[in-house]
Amino acid sequence: MRMSTAGTPTGRTRHRAVVVSALAAVLMQALSACGAGQSANTARPYQPSVGTDAVIGKIWINNTVVVTDGNIPELATVIVNQSRLPDTLESLQITGATAVDLPQAGVDIPPVNFVTFGPDGQQRVLMSSLEAGLGQLVTVTFFFRVAGSVSVSAIVTTPNNLSAGT
Repeated sequence: MRMSTAGTPTGRTRHRAVVVSALAAVLMQALSACGAGQSANTARPYQPSVGTDAVIGKIWINNTVVVTDGNIPELATVIVNQSRLPDTLESLQITGATAVDLPQAGVDIPPVNFVTFGPDGQQRVLMSSLEAGLGQLVTVTFFFRVAGSVSVSAIVTTPNNLSAGT
C-alpha cells in the first residue's frame, strides 16, 4: 500500500483495497458454486448406495441388500470377478431365511466381468421366508468355488430404496 507522509494509507489506496476485497468475495462465491441456489447439485441430498460391500480374493461383492415388498424377499447385489479365471457362486446362506433359491449348479461369474442379482438383475435369488423386517440387518454368506466364502451384513429394504438418489 502507498502511505502518505504521515504513515496512513491514502484515499486512493484505501479505495483500491476495498474494491479488491469486494471483488474477491464475489469471485469466491461464484467459483465455489455456492451461488447456484437451492436447485444446485451440491444442495441436493442423496444416498449413493444402501448396500454393503466385501472383497475376497479377486471377487468384489457390491451393494448387497435384501429387498422385500412384503411378499417374497430377494437378494440384490453385484458380484464382480477381477480375475482372468472364472468362478462360481455355489451357494448362499442368509440368516433368518428358511430357504434360498439359487440355481442348483450355482451361478457362474465370468472372468473380468460381473453378474447382477435382484429384481432388475441377470439373476434372481429368492427366499421362501425371512424373519427380519424392514431396516433390520441379516448376514449374507457367499460361497465361491475358487475364492472361498465371505459374509456381509445386509439391510432389509424396499425396492424403492434401491434407486435412492436418482
